[in-house]
Amino acid sequence: MTLLRCLLLYAVGKGFKMHYIQQLTLTIIILFSQFIVHNSASAQSLPVFNDPIKVREIEVMGSDLDLTAVQMQAFLELYDLYLNDFERVRKGDVQDFEDELTSLAEQFGFMNFDIPPREQLERLIIEGLKSIKAIQRVDSLFFDEVEGILTENQRSLLKNLRTSRQISSYNIFLLPMLSQLNSGMGIRLTPIFDQFDIEITPEVEEILSAYDDKYLRECLSSLELMRQMAYSLLDVIDEMGVRGMDQRAMMMQFANPERIEQLKAKADVLIVPMQTKAHEISQLNWRTWKQLDGLLPEDASNILRKQFFSKTYWSAVQGETRVEKYFDRALNLSALSEDQQISLQELQSSFNSRWKSRSIKHAEMLGRDRQKKTMSMFLGEIDSEFNDELMQFDEERSDLVETTIARIDSILGSDLAPELKGKNKDWDKSNGGSAKGKGTAQSKAKGTATTKGGSSGKSTDASDWNGQKIVDANDNFIVELGPEENYEIYDQTITITNQNGDAVKTLEVETESVFVYSSIEGGVEKNQVNAVSGRTASEENSALQMPDAISPAFPKQASEILKLDASGLIAINALYDDYRDLYNEKYSELREIGITLDESDSDEMEIYKRVKDLNTQAMEFVERLEIRFFEDLTTLTGISNEDKNLVMLKRFRERQRLSVDQQGQFGFNSDETKAVDLVDLYLFSRKTQNLRTSISSETYSTLLRVLNDYHSNIDGPFRNYVESSDKFKRTQDAMRMLWRTDGDSGASPSGEVADRMRDRWLEDFTNNRDSKRQYLLANQEIVSDLLTSINENDYWNVRMVFIREAYPDVFRSADDASQMIAIALTLPSLTPEQMSQLKQYSEQYRFDYWNLCEDMIRLYESNAEAQTQSNAWMNQQDMQREIEKETLRFQRKELYDRAQLMLRMILSEDQIKDIPGLRPSADNAAKWGKENDGKN
Repeated sequence: MTLLRCLLLYAVGKGFKMHYIQQLTLTIIILFSQFIVHNSASAQSLPVFNDPIKVREIEVMGSDLDLTAVQMQAFLELYDLYLNDFERVRKGDVQDFEDELTSLAEQFGFMNFDIPPREQLERLIIEGLKSIKAIQRVDSLFFDEVEGILTENQRSLLKNLRTSRQISSYNIFLLPMLSQLNSGMGIRLTPIFDQFDIEITPEVEEILSAYDDKYLRECLSSLELMRQMAYSLLDVIDEMGVRGMDQRAMMMQFANPERIEQLKAKADVLIVPMQTKAHEISQLNWRTWKQLDGLLPEDASNILRKQFFSKTYWSAVQGETRVEKYFDRALNLSALSEDQQISLQELQSSFNSRWKSRSIKHAEMLGRDRQKKTMSMFLGEIDSEFNDELMQFDEERSDLVETTIARIDSILGSDLAPELKGKNKDWDKSNGGSAKGKGTAQSKAKGTATTKGGSSGKSTDASDWNGQKIVDANDNFIVELGPEENYEIYDQTITITNQNGDAVKTLEVETESVFVYSSIEGGVEKNQVNAVSGRTASEENSALQMPDAISPAFPKQASEILKLDASGLIAINALYDDYRDLYNEKYSELREIGITLDESDSDEMEIYKRVKDLNTQAMEFVERLEIRFFEDLTTLTGISNEDKNLVMLKRFRERQRLSVDQQGQFGFNSDETKAVDLVDLYLFSRKTQNLRTSISSETYSTLLRVLNDYHSNIDGPFRNYVESSDKFKRTQDAMRMLWRTDGDSGASPSGEVADRMRDRWLEDFTNNRDSKRQYLLANQEIVSDLLTSINENDYWNVRMVFIREAYPDVFRSADDASQMIAIALTLPSLTPEQMSQLKQYSEQYRFDYWNLCEDMIRLYESNAEAQTQSNAWMNQQDMQREIEKETLRFQRKELYDRAQLMLRMILSEDQIKDIPGLRPSADNAAKWGKENDGKN
């Protein structure tokens, strides 16, 4: 650990580029550091060990083994037993490792350069190896059991599947780490045949089987080498005597160039065994590829070579795809003569032959160059002995690319070559900015249709329409504007208005952003709009901000809450129009200033101060504007200033003006829970617009009573959250301007400045985290009290509104197969047996799905109740909750895939086609248009 950090400090101080530092990091092999759980549903918990065999893998195995329906049922029963066994291991050996690791991470904390005691690191090594072996034993037992239900021929096929699973356990960290030492081993050849459906003859199958066996043996020996190297690294740390040394002292000690050279010399010795192993695996890849290359047909051979070289010897094939595409375009020119076509085909054949010969020699040279490298070579301080030869290969490769393209142009002649080189029009001229005509300066996007006519199709291709179209973030068509029609976007609602400003159509949007395509001279302008705030991309990204205005839906909703009559509604609408005119005028003024500041060459600190002052002015302006709005409202309607509903609305608007960007900068403070405003949620949100009609009048009255008191209960936690968020943002702004570590200058604060910055950042981060927890907990308690006070029949509706908004990760439609199952149950072609099977599985699925959802809700609720020591990044309980969260996500994804598997087993091929989203097979997911259904 220390050796890495010292060399990293040296590298940063020398100003080395980031890719050198990454190479160094992986070269020294950090196995025992503060792991950060990655946010991916593809992993069950820590990114260190294999997940259990997944449902999709089981289904593909069943297909590869050609199991009968009876065998498949037995296979799934064995799989369920395997999952139980795996869960016991996860709660046993793996849990011991996680406890050891999280304890270590808690003890040494965030940005802490202390070195853990040797005995702790040794325990971590021991527990890690025990976990790997325990998982391998469970896998092995499963495959042993599966053999009992297979035929002799199927058992021989199972051997390859078993070997692939064994190898996968080393592909989490061991093989990627080794590939950083030698990228010649950065790919395994066998999966390429499945990916591209390359035909496997018995001879090829024999070679691949032997290759996988050897590859597995290399993995086993690599793990032992890593264990030995880990202990050697601990020996080096002990020899250096730096345990307990703080960062500043460490930097001073290793400021001496001689000390750095000693460190690099030690690293050179440490990595030799792993470098040797990486070279051996790369040579296994090379020898096997050469064997296969001589046996495969030309097309398959070409696929294998390009895939193998592009992942392992990329510089040897750089430019090949460019030439291939150039040939394809040339040969597809409609005006091509027969003589030109023959000449191009001859040139293509010659190029392919020369390219393959040259790229093989280049790759061989790269293999020799990677066999042994010192730390100085990894850091880019010195060149290897093969540097001149490699540069020569690069020049020859570049020359071959350029001369071939020139010869294609020569064959095409002056008439066709320009056509080939012609560039397509750039239809996307803008990724930001306001909509066509720049819309209006307000907190909702507005635009106007630019041209009359236009098709009614759903394509966003500029060639078939004129005017404006709006699509969602998934490129699904929403609406096309007619002549003289305008649009407004706010609160995930698109309102289409006519030239008189009257609403003619209202459309709801599921995604949080939309794209507006506007035809302009010479192409199409594309603008992204936040569907919630209504702001365009450039407005969202601008540092100059103005609080969101009162929404257009507020007057009608407020009049209902305040029980205003028709004249009262007219009054509040008139006041709102005046309010928006003044708001829009100020917003336009700020936008112009913002554009000027964005284009300014002034000092960044001066711009920052200027923006901060303007944002303060904007906040004060909107506050005054809204105080006047509510004062005028009481004057015109006669409502008392003490009216509880009016006070509730005023306080609600105060909170809205001070609302926090919950994403945070640099991804911090962006957990999966939302600090929801309950007044907004239950009374104003589009997502709850049907709640009023679905609950009893008694429940609605209770809801209003609770929300009348909401401000007094939430004001303290809310203001703490706002203040801590603002302070944290200022600290991050200061860090961004002060910490200027780039690949060339290496300028960055150090010593006491760095220590103070770290301490301040950590203090502000933890204060912000804890204040958000207090806010979330207050909300949870208010909702809990509300639920105990309402009619039992309304309990579920009121609770679900809060849960779906506060914990959006829980009910993700992409991970819920309920709709697929429901549609399947309505198919008219179902047999009685199919109907019975579907009903039985539907009940089981609903039970399992809701159990998972409730577990996730419980986990998020417990996070709000968590107590972490002041100024601590995370404690052990925090980390365990993160691990549990990933486990639940993994299980939810597996349940979704299991549902798809069961539907495919129950339904016929024709019936499967009638279920939207249900692919006919789990094999090769990319082929069906989605890489990973439900993936986070």
